[in-house]
Amino acid sequence: MEIMLHYRQPRNEFIMDILKLENKVAIVTGGASGIGAAVVAQFTDLGMKVVIADLDEDLGGKLEQKLVDKGKECFFHQLDVSKSDQVSTLVKTTLNRYQTIDILVNCAGVGGLSGYLDLIEEEWDWILDTNLKGTHLMCFAVGQIMVEKGVKGRIVNISSINDEIPVVGIAAYATSKAGISGLTRALALELAPYGINVNAIRPGTIVTPLMKEPLELPDLAQALIRQIPRGRFGHPKDVANVITFLVSDLGEWVTGAVIPVTGGMHLVGETSFYYFFERAMMHEDQLPDIPFCRPWKKFDLSKF
Repeated sequence: MEIMLHYRQPRNEFIMDILKLENKVAIVTGGASGIGAAVVAQFTDLGMKVVIADLDEDLGGKLEQKLVDKGKECFFHQLDVSKSDQVSTLVKTTLNRYQTIDILVNCAGVGGLSGYLDLIEEEWDWILDTNLKGTHLMCFAVGQIMVEKGVKGRIVNISSINDEIPVVGIAAYATSKAGISGLTRALALELAPYGINVNAIRPGTIVTPLMKEPLELPDLAQALIRQIPRGRFGHPKDVANVITFLVSDLGEWVTGAVIPVTGGMHLVGETSFYYFFERAMMHEDQLPDIPFCRPWKKFDLSKF
C-alpha cells in the first residue's frame, strides 16, 4: 500500500508567500504610536525593512530598540512631516540605507476640539499643515522616487470617517481629512500609469493616543459605542490588517479607494454626537486634554 505524505507549509510561511512583502522597504510616518506603530509591527513581522518616522524621538527610539532586539530590520528617523526639508532628508536617508522605497504609509496626524467660531489660526494651521500638507509632502517626495526608479509602489494615506461625516468641534480636522481623501483619488489617477497604487483608510473610532482622553469621558464613550454596529471600538491592528492587504500583492488591482474601517460606524448617522459634545463643552473641568480644546461661547447646539 502506497502511503502519500502531504507537506503542509507552516502558516507564517504560507501567509508571507501570498503577501510577497518580505524585504520590501516601507516608510511609516507617525510610526511610533497608535495605528502607525501597529503597521510597523506588522510589517517587520512580515520581514519588511521599515523606517519609523515620527516627531516623538523618545517613543520612536524605544520602538526601534524593541524591534531590533527581536531581530527585525528597521530604524527610527525623527520627522516633522510639515517641513519639506525634513521630508527630503528622510527620503535621502532611506535611499542611502536601502536604495529604494516600495511602500509609503502616512499615519502622522493630529486633532483639536474647538467650536468653529472659537477656532484660532494657529490651530487651523497646525492641523492642516500636519495632516494634509504633511501627507502631500510625503506623497510628492516618495512618488517621485518610485517613478524615477520604476518601482510599482504602494501608498496608503489615513483619512477618517469624518471626511464625509463631520461632528461639532472638528472643522479643521474634518477639512484636513476630506483633503486627504481627495488627494488620494487624484494621486491614484495620476500615478496609475506608473503602476503605483494609492489608497486611503477611513478609520472610525480607534483606540489610539489621539482618542485616549476623549474616550475617558463616560458620556462620549457610551454615545460612540452606540454608533458602532459591531459593538466595540476599533484597535490599531484592525487598520493595520487592511493596510497590509493594500500594500501586498493581494491588493494589486485596488487603487483610488478610500476604505472605511469602522465596524460599520459609517453606516449609522452620528446625530447623537451633538449630545455628548454639548455636555463636554459646557463643563471645562471635563474637557479632554487636547491642544486648543476649549468650550464654545454663545453656541446654541439645541438648534441641531
